[in-house]
Amino acid sequence: MNVLKKLSKNKNASRGFTLVELLVALTLFMIIMDITVSVFVSVVQHQKRILAEQEFLNQTSYVVESMSKSIRLAVKDPMGDCLFEENKTYPGYVYLLTRYNPGTDASEGIKFVTKDGACQEFFLDEDGILKESKDQDASKAGSAGLPVSGQPPQAILSSKFAIEHLKFLINGDENLLGASSEDARQPRVTMLLKVIMQTGKTQQEKIIQTTVSQLELN
Repeated sequence: MNVLKKLSKNKNASRGFTLVELLVALTLFMIIMDITVSVFVSVVQHQKRILAEQEFLNQTSYVVESMSKSIRLAVKDPMGDCLFEENKTYPGYVYLLTRYNPGTDASEGIKFVTKDGACQEFFLDEDGILKESKDQDASKAGSAGLPVSGQPPQAILSSKFAIEHLKFLINGDENLLGASSEDARQPRVTMLLKVIMQTGKTQQEKIIQTTVSQLELN
């Protein structure tokens, strides 16, 4: 009898897992895998958002700093070779507000002469792209108000970003065309822009306002 009981016990012990036990183990495994995958996806998405926010900050900071630096180093246009609109020139001015948009009641461009004598303009084009044009020798334009032939305007912000609003002011007055020695000895330019970046289904926006003073006194 003892031998039979022992054989029966060994036989039961070697049966393995039942179907119910396998189903329970499989269910627990699937739950653990689902939690693990969900956590991993959440971490990846969070990392993507952080990288997108960092890129957004880096791009906008670079553009604003680049524009500010160029505007700060502007000098007078003694002959009005760079600062003109249609047939009217503005000799002795430092800045000229350009591309007035009646819809937004804002000047969406600014033109000036750089320290090395180039005629430079920052502006928002019809497609909402922030661009820069630069003619290396403004003196060749002459008083007739003809633009200097040079490279076509270049976008200075990645196509991932859109400018919803851009406005330039001089000494706080949007009606000033520029700032001559009679207006101010050291003119100040204020930039106001709203930048938008679309990342998947989410949209980020940043409103930036900064004021830049001309570095050299008139």
